[in-house]
Amino acid sequence: MSLPAEQSNGAEGPSGGPKTEEGKEVARWNATRHGIRSPAPVVPGVEKAEDWEEYRDGMLEDLAPLGTLELALAERVTLLSWRLHRVTRFETGAIATSQETIEGDIHDRDRFLSAIRHKRFLTQGVSGDSRGCHAR
Repeated sequence: MSLPAEQSNGAEGPSGGPKTEEGKEVARWNATRHGIRSPAPVVPGVEKAEDWEEYRDGMLEDLAPLGTLELALAERVTLLSWRLHRVTRFETGAIATSQETIEGDIHDRDRFLSAIRHKRFLTQGVSGDSRGCHAR
């Protein structure tokens, strides 16, 4: 007796997911939106590896760690500082996008409200309902 394909996939081995190293690298970034929890210092397509390396080298030079513990702490500070800069860039971009669209959103809202008022006026006038059309 054979099983339907959807039942046998899980039973006979891993189903779905990337098989190649290239596919696995792409899948690694699927859930990245702002990059604060990215698995690597540089988010592909958003940041440049050269910028990270320059930033890291400058921070480590300025911090001048001595010994393994200080180096580990300096690297951590550098990485967290880089990520905070990324969040600031993301936040600034999100605010700018919101400000760019708000004028159009307000215009659309005003047109919608105007159409509702106009429809209400027409409905009252056609039905013979004189409430609101004539003063008593």
